[in-house]
Amino acid sequence: MEHGSNTDWFQCLIRVPSVAGILAGRKAVAVHQVTFVTDGREIQASISEDEYVLDAGVVAGLNLPYMCLQGWCTTCAGRLLSGEVDQSEARRYYPQDKAAGFVLLCSAHARSDLRVLTHQKDEMRRHRQALGLPTPRG
Repeated sequence: MEHGSNTDWFQCLIRVPSVAGILAGRKAVAVHQVTFVTDGREIQASISEDEYVLDAGVVAGLNLPYMCLQGWCTTCAGRLLSGEVDQSEARRYYPQDKAAGFVLLCSAHARSDLRVLTHQKDEMRRHRQALGLPTPRG
């Protein structure tokens, strides 16, 4: 395999299960449907509650932006159009973000069927700046 190929990149993104995923291994894990609204199209995928929403999108073939994979930088920001997520693993996620419908895909776990608008970094940055919340550079 050539270094830098799509397959090589894909293997690097898939992460070990979260703490929630490890604990969920002791019981049946619910599976939900997620609809990604991106680039004028809708892509659907199945997602288990121990899987990150970002990872489900990548497995579904989407080219989603991300950088820190910790819920810190907001590069992976999306807008939750419907559904519920657990954002407790995010390093920097505020109640005001949730109230405005923003979600950090790299650290979000589905708790219901979801409908997510992707590529919302700039919108989330403007939202945080307007409220005086920390906004990462970049």
